[in-house]
Amino acid sequence: MPSDDLTPPTVHVAELKDMLGKAGGFRLDPLLIIVVLAAFISRLVAALQSFDFLITYSFIPDDAFYYADIARNILAGKGVTYDGLAPTNGFHPLHLVLILPLFAVFGKFAAVHAVLALAAVYDAVTTFFIYRVTRNLTGRRNASLAAAAFFALNPIFMNVTINGLETALSLMMVAALFYAFVAWRDEMTLKRAVIFGILAGLMMLARTDNVMFFILFLLAMVLPGRGRRRILTPLVCGLVATAVMAPWLIWNLSQFGEILQVSGKASPWVIRTQFEMTEGAAGASATTHSAKIFLNHIFGKTLKYTGFGKGFCLLLTFALILPWFLPSDKRKRHWRACGFLLIPLLFILSLVTVHAGIRWFMMAWYFGPMTFASSVFLGIVLALICEIIAHYRERKTVVETGISPEAGKLFIIITVAVLFVFSLFYSWKHFTIRAPAWMEMAKLVKSATPADARIGAFNSGVVGYFSERHTVNLDAVVNNEAYNSLVEGRFIEYIRKAEIDYIADMKEFFMRFDIAADGKLVPVLELVCSQEIYYNPGKPDRITTLDIYRVLPPRAGAPGPKKP
Repeated sequence: MPSDDLTPPTVHVAELKDMLGKAGGFRLDPLLIIVVLAAFISRLVAALQSFDFLITYSFIPDDAFYYADIARNILAGKGVTYDGLAPTNGFHPLHLVLILPLFAVFGKFAAVHAVLALAAVYDAVTTFFIYRVTRNLTGRRNASLAAAAFFALNPIFMNVTINGLETALSLMMVAALFYAFVAWRDEMTLKRAVIFGILAGLMMLARTDNVMFFILFLLAMVLPGRGRRRILTPLVCGLVATAVMAPWLIWNLSQFGEILQVSGKASPWVIRTQFEMTEGAAGASATTHSAKIFLNHIFGKTLKYTGFGKGFCLLLTFALILPWFLPSDKRKRHWRACGFLLIPLLFILSLVTVHAGIRWFMMAWYFGPMTFASSVFLGIVLALICEIIAHYRERKTVVETGISPEAGKLFIIITVAVLFVFSLFYSWKHFTIRAPAWMEMAKLVKSATPADARIGAFNSGVVGYFSERHTVNLDAVVNNEAYNSLVEGRFIEYIRKAEIDYIADMKEFFMRFDIAADGKLVPVLELVCSQEIYYNPGKPDRITTLDIYRVLPPRAGAPGPKKP
């Protein structure tokens, strides 16, 4: 029963210790320590690889270098800016704040490796929470260890989180908040509500769209609640979380007049504009396209990031059918565990609905929560299998058939081994090997442009970081002024105002932004050099062209700004 303690809340460290020790008492499990260390070491090995490896195998996406340059500009006293020309809010604040010390201590390139190593720490903590959540929901140590190990050693999960972005931090906060809810579900005092609100606020600062996860928690508190606690607990959580986020929201309002980051608006606007220009603006056409993208992500990419692909459907089948081999009292625990897991699953559905179905733009790292939910779900299914074996052993059915009491443990080991091998194969098969284009572009820019040239790029992260050229972001993900100029139809005017000498990117991005700029971009450009490259090594049909264009001066009678 929920507590009715209405004394003024004071946060104590003991409350956090109590959360970590909930369900069975907290003690250091040697095997858990090994699994957590395995999660950290495997990711640390990846973090220390060369940039050629990390970028080629898509561990570090282009966007990661936006964070790096913003952090370096802040430390250089230029303000919160990517290009040094104007402020930006195209980032998630908690991640940026936490990586600032790394860029203050380490050099330009070593700091990026340090950021990846920090993500390895976050994933190790997430591994711990996966174990604790699964243990709390199932009471089964071996199944919980298997769930943690699946997350710890899964290559595709590593590829999602060790990326230099906020993904690993956000996932750790998602896991922490979910565990707090599971551990305190029947005893959410006001003190704990305050802690929960603080965690929720930090989670939303780690990644803004986590607000959907928090809303689901608030609903989960309201719907089954009773009395004053039904309203008071979510109210306290919401107020505290809002207070934690308030500085970030106020800064956005004062600087940009709204709270939504430009990184959340830019790409969807360009993609929708391109669609309307090429396919027409009919509502039915856009609705059909939204449905196609949504279904593709639900039945394609969402399953991919379970670590099993379509094999996840087998786990789901087990979870629905096997409970009927148990008596009703034991069956209820399984359904209760699955009920809790509905919260992160509904969160993932919300993410796909908003990003894929509405925004038409969803990157691999948006699926971070799926890695957590999939691992816990695996633990729940394995615990269910253990429960069935234990139940029939108690009835002597198993003993009479000659199966030893160790059969449950052996089955777990074999099942996890088979699933892990399958996951390894599936992960390797579906690695996104596409980013050599960015490194090749950086080399091309460095060799084909003057050292003092100002470069514009739609994907400017890697190019700006490795070409040693002053680079301006033109897809507007970290450029509020570029976004405003696109929406207001003055993109060419912005390019001239920013004094951009060259624009470099893949051919398809020039085509996309020429359409978004109403056909006015290409006429002001002159091709300097071009280079063919495989967009995806191993797939010869995926060839693209890296192009560098010089920005032509304004025509007579329409002078543009000149460099001093």
